Amino acid sequence: MRRLSKVIEVDPDKCVNCHACIDVCPVKYCNDASGDHVEVNAELCIACGSCIAACTHEARRGVDDFPAFLAALKREEPLVAISAPAIASNFPDNYLRIHGWLKSLGMEAFFDVSFGAELTVSSYLHHIKKRDPRAVIAQPCPALVTYLEIYQPELLPFLAPADSPMLHTIKMIRTYYPQYKRHRIAVLSPCYAKRREFDATGFGDFNVTYKSLNRYIEETGLQIRSYPEVGFENPAAERGVLFSTPGGLMRTVERELPNAARITRKIEGPHLIYDYFKKLPEMISQGYSPKLLDCLNCDMGCNGGPGTLNLEKSPDEIEFHIENRNRKVQEEYLKKGLGIKRLSRRVVRKVISDYWQEGLYDRFYTDRSSSNQVKTPSNQELEKIYQEMHKLKPEDFLNCGACGYGNCKAMAIAIYNSLNRPSNCFHYERASRTDVLNLLMDRMKESTERLTGAMRQLTEEVSRDKEDGDREFVSMREIALITEQIKENVNRGVAFISKSLDKMREIEDSTSITTEGIKTLSSQIGSIWEIVRIISTIADQTKIIAFNAELEAASAGETGKSFEIVAGEIRRLADNTVASTKQIRDKIEEIQKSSDSLIKSSLKERECVQEGSEISGKLQEIFIEVLSFSESSERTIKSSIESQASTFRQTLEELEQVGEEINKFNV
Repeated sequence: MRRLSKVIEVDPDKCVNCHACIDVCPVKYCNDASGDHVEVNAELCIACGSCIAACTHEARRGVDDFPAFLAALKREEPLVAISAPAIASNFPDNYLRIHGWLKSLGMEAFFDVSFGAELTVSSYLHHIKKRDPRAVIAQPCPALVTYLEIYQPELLPFLAPADSPMLHTIKMIRTYYPQYKRHRIAVLSPCYAKRREFDATGFGDFNVTYKSLNRYIEETGLQIRSYPEVGFENPAAERGVLFSTPGGLMRTVERELPNAARITRKIEGPHLIYDYFKKLPEMISQGYSPKLLDCLNCDMGCNGGPGTLNLEKSPDEIEFHIENRNRKVQEEYLKKGLGIKRLSRRVVRKVISDYWQEGLYDRFYTDRSSSNQVKTPSNQELEKIYQEMHKLKPEDFLNCGACGYGNCKAMAIAIYNSLNRPSNCFHYERASRTDVLNLLMDRMKESTERLTGAMRQLTEEVSRDKEDGDREFVSMREIALITEQIKENVNRGVAFISKSLDKMREIEDSTSITTEGIKTLSSQIGSIWEIVRIISTIADQTKIIAFNAELEAASAGETGKSFEIVAGEIRRLADNTVASTKQIRDKIEEIQKSSDSLIKSSLKERECVQEGSEISGKLQEIFIEVLSFSESSERTIKSSIESQASTFRQTLEELEQVGEEINKFNV
């Protein structure tokens, strides 16, 4: 079994995981939203293209063969093109000039799928007349064919066993236009899903959507009106031009079966057709179904396909161009029938019969239901998933559709198959937000209460927790008082240092005077040494004189006795003088030694006093700086307290109001 082509591409960078694509998707589970973006499983995607228009973020785009087609044109490969009927509503008044432009690029011929639609009606009617089936499901829409192959293969026996109008046209070219038998065929198409049909049948080389054609025309600045009109190679259709319009099949069948409306059900639009299919097997078994089901995926039929330019147009504008073309071609056939409808119908039948043969346009289908691996969980498994989705009470089952699946059970099935996650459920998010919000509100309330208490403590006196003696909170007022005390203590310190410095200076001055006095005394003691030396010299001389006097007195006899006594006394006095001088010398030496020691001690003391004075001076400078900083800090703190006190009080009031609001919210 050949894998299905990927015709829907996702840009992960643009996808915001909003699930709008899942919401419009008829089959839901081809979308994988378990990651950070919604991816597409091509094996389950029916390629209807609904998600492209639904995605407002431009994260999804259809994939066609325009780049390969343009490359083939540039290589000058032999090409012919077929144009779907919707071209008349997408390029009104210019679709034949589109042919002219493509012909200028090397396209050799053009064929009208509307005529292929006429051949398709013949195939359907032949099948109905020959086999008389209970129901025939029309299959021009490849999205519907893929849907039935994957999701409702039980309806495949009722799917018309004939090709679509496009494949009728392609096979007609291969069979009746041998000059183009080996040409590659480009399909000018309103639908991305057509690529699937070409892959399944092996017919059709390039699926080129009108949207891609128009984008290229706009980007290159082509003036389509400047190209000539180029018509179709094949005969004109009569009513097949209506096939792109809802009910176009039924109106074409009416030419051959006037009561076609009585046996045909016209139904289109993704919001209707797939639910209709789900009930159709039962309706067929009960005999309630129509003989012919004229069905299309898109609301406006192929005219509003995902590869068209008509999605924002009014149906009236679209239908106007289709009906106008239909009127013209019917007038042409009426002329060929000499103005007689019965004859004109014969002309149409004759033209169609020339290009139709039994078996040429048969189509077979593939049961792809094995690709559908989506499993349905048991009730027990569902309950577990519901718990993961925070769905614990009946009121939690919102069935809001925000997830894109339409109901909670469908979302749970997606989660069970790993195609989504609980966090993408609106209720899950709301419940989670509620839990988180309640937690945040509790935390906010707690924090607000703490902050309120702290602010109150900042504006009141010192508060101590009696139960916890270790905790103490100091108010702004206390800070101001402490700052003032620091300033006073620093002032006292500066004054004390100043007094100490003054005393140190007095001691230094007194020590200097004492040292100088001792030096002077030492100098004077040196002078005494000279006097003592002179006295000693005089005493020695006196002793010599006294000795000589005694000698003279002794020689003088009795006359010299008195003088001898005087001389003896003088010598004794001289001896005593020498002894005293010696004692004076010893004392002077002791005094001099003490004086030298005192000078050294005074000098050392003076050095210590000077060092202490320098330290006191530096300490005074430091205290003065501290005092200056303290005074500045006091001014700053007082100013700050004055400016902040009002703010704190206001903040306290606001916090108390917040606390009240939180309490109201929680209630």
